[in-house]
Amino acid sequence: MNLAPAIVALLLAAPGGEAVLTSTVETARFRLHARPGSRAEASLDRVAALAERDLDSILAALEFRWTGERIRLFLYDDVSELQEITGVGASGYSVPLE
Repeated sequence: MNLAPAIVALLLAAPGGEAVLTSTVETARFRLHARPGSRAEASLDRVAALAERDLDSILAALEFRWTGERIRLFLYDDVSELQEITGVGASGYSVPLE
């Protein structure tokens, strides 16, 4: 996936993300979150389209049909913003579904 350089991290179920990243875009299979006024917010529509396209490619390659819930992606301008909002000392984070 070739994302805009402003987007450093895409996170699934990031702690604290929904409280700050209140600008959202929804597609058939994704809900993307970004901070209002950020570079990440300016890229939401483009990233959403790329995510849908890439998921189609992955599903086709694996011969799977999508039957799951929406995937939540949290977009940040850079690693320092990610770390400040989430408290995670890394450039990526995910939480498995329970």
